[in-house]
Amino acid sequence: HGDTELGGADFDQLIAEKVRMCFLNDHEIDLATNPTSWSRLLRAAEAAKIRLSTEPSAHIKEEFIASANGEPLHLNFEISRTEFEQMIR
Repeated sequence: HGDTELGGADFDQLIAEKVRMCFLNDHEIDLATNPTSWSRLLRAAEAAKIRLSTEPSAHIKEEFIASANGEPLHLNFEISRTEFEQMIR
């Protein structure tokens, strides 16, 4: 499994933080404050990182990740390999 701090968990965290900030800006809800939402986001970020190793972009889609005023909110985020490479520099 190797050192997860050398392109593993740390890269997942970078993607998750970027998505978290975009969701926070759009909906004024911080996904990191809900353990279930944050866990789902981290798993989705890891899957996106893996896809980006072979594809030019990856979509992160999570239905019902949060709610506002009783209405479900869905996460739909796209990240390109170029964006990801800039983030990890």
